[in-house]
Amino acid sequence: LQFLYLIGSRARWAGCPSLLLVTRAQAAIFLPSNNKKMAAMINIKELNDTLGESVKGNGSSVTKSKFMQQAQRVVCAALVLLFGYVAHFGPAGFNWQEPFQYHPSFMVLGYGLLMVEGISTGKLISKAPSMKDRKALLAKHMWFLTATIIAVLGAYAAIYMSKNAKGKPHLTTWHAYGGITAIVVLVLQSLLGYFIYFQLPAKFDLSIAVRAQLKRAHWYLAIASSLVGVAALWLGLASNFAAVKLAPFTRFVIAAAFGALHGMAMFYREAP
Repeated sequence: LQFLYLIGSRARWAGCPSLLLVTRAQAAIFLPSNNKKMAAMINIKELNDTLGESVKGNGSSVTKSKFMQQAQRVVCAALVLLFGYVAHFGPAGFNWQEPFQYHPSFMVLGYGLLMVEGISTGKLISKAPSMKDRKALLAKHMWFLTATIIAVLGAYAAIYMSKNAKGKPHLTTWHAYGGITAIVVLVLQSLLGYFIYFQLPAKFDLSIAVRAQLKRAHWYLAIASSLVGVAALWLGLASNFAAVKLAPFTRFVIAAAFGALHGMAMFYREAP
């Protein structure tokens, strides 16, 4: 049993989280039945850290500096303010009663600021120095995800009401198809995230291996939501609204900024 535990502990440093899972499971099998629960809890923090690193560490060994982290936040906030200004203070003036004006503002707030911050926070969870810090980061990650959903659903409600008010059909462009796909993936990712956050896998007595797969699925859905969301935004920058409101070079800069922000959030490691 000690040999299996030693091999499992070294598996983390060898980059083999699956071996760690197998050895932990073998240790649980060989222990007496009244100690299996204890075996399942052996070094559970190390197991979670390993799973977090195996999922969120993929993509790049480059670590974001503190300056890059702050620059990311500044660019996200600038994009939100820019779209808010462009949407509400165009040539036609400001009109609180026009629902469409809230669509780009809320969508950029959700996918531009809140989602990027949520992803960045989530990648710090496995590096937390203590369980207290880990729980705080998990809660912060969950609230960023919740705020993202609220902003994105608000953006969808705005465009839905605007289409109905003008008697226009829904889902007629590639931008609309991309947007609704991004929302569906985001909702699925969020439901899975809530399932993990509220420790429902433990309540349903799911195995550690299944829990690891759920975390991995949550991460892959985040990647899919990010990619589809950025693609939908790029298509939105080719719409008539963007063509009237923004110059071609400005649209190019915004598209590049969004791609860079999501790329950095997804594939760069966060500095603890």
